[in-house]
Amino acid sequence: MKKAEVHTTNYFDTFIEVAEDCKALASEVPPLRGAALSIANIQYDLIARHPYQYTSDDVIFHCFATSMILLKRSARKPVSFSSQRDRLVCVHRH
Repeated sequence: MKKAEVHTTNYFDTFIEVAEDCKALASEVPPLRGAALSIANIQYDLIARHPYQYTSDDVIFHCFATSMILLKRSARKPVSFSSQRDRLVCVHRH
């Protein structure tokens, strides 16, 4: 029986840089859009408070768990991921 492969979003031996077509001149805190936190807000807060502490998988799971808690606490829709156009990085694997 073939063992199932585990998917990961973690990068190893990888340099991540700002994409060439990025129009941003500087980094900025993701703006709040209404009362609900976005995935970008949750990710930024976690990474800014704990730099280099968590893997990408840790951050994604934390955001999923946080959105589920927020969903249970309110009748509003869960927080949603940003659109494709909001991604600012390109990845170079070695």
